[in-house]
Amino acid sequence: MTADQNSIFTALRPAKLSARPNAMAIVLVLLVLVVGAVYFVLTRNSSVQNAFSSIKESTQDAATTSRVRTALLLSKHVSPFDIKVETIQGEVTLEG
Repeated sequence: MTADQNSIFTALRPAKLSARPNAMAIVLVLLVLVVGAVYFVLTRNSSVQNAFSSIKESTQDAATTSRVRTALLLSKHVSPFDIKVETIQGEVTLEG
């Protein structure tokens, strides 16, 4: 490598290093803005809050139903296929 090539590479290195922190700063600022916007929407919009509450409740009901079905499957005294398990708002109903 000649001296001219070394000086070219040396001149380019600081430019690359200084570009990375700027890009990282831009990504960080964008991330903060997105998180702030999501937080604002979730805390200010009651329909979004109700939707997430409904999803949470449905997930909890599904988990409860799954636990009851698993208990029935593990039981040697009842046939789990003859019993219908349904959970609505935390209340479990067994039919069959």
